[in-house]
Amino acid sequence: IDIPGMRIHIVASLGTSRGGPVRDALKTDNGRRTLVLSDELIKILHGVLGEQNELKNHHRRESTGPFNPDGLIFVTRTGRPVHPRQDSYSWHRTLKRAGVPPTRLHDCRHTVGTMLAASGLDIAAVSKFMGHATASFTLNTYVHRSAEDAGDVGARMHGLYETETLGPDED
Repeated sequence: IDIPGMRIHIVASLGTSRGGPVRDALKTDNGRRTLVLSDELIKILHGVLGEQNELKNHHRRESTGPFNPDGLIFVTRTGRPVHPRQDSYSWHRTLKRAGVPPTRLHDCRHTVGTMLAASGLDIAAVSKFMGHATASFTLNTYVHRSAEDAGDVGARMHGLYETETLGPDED
């Protein structure tokens, strides 16, 4: 994380091996990317890094092992990677408490792609943001359009070809 530059560099993923979390290579070269962060996210991540520093100082007093040797953003209190399934467990608990029907955490990724495209952002930019190789993959897999969008296209087409009716004395 580059707090002053308001950016995050995606360089690896977290997978599992023999039941435990391990740093893993990204699926594709397009997954390696730098994202610009909002002021809100910078504040949140600054707080997370502050908590990590407190944990790191406590850990140094209690243990001789390294704290968070992979430089991950989210870790356990002992500096180890959070198990990848933990996000899903927390997500489902939160949905249940909120009275929201169960859905996969990964579906949020589809929602983000759809919302970014619907906001008018260029699909190539959305694709790059999401780490996809092609804009067509993003459109076909992650961006879900509504029936209203199709109607909107028709209305816009009508506006493009609408011409003024000329009178008998006009050319």
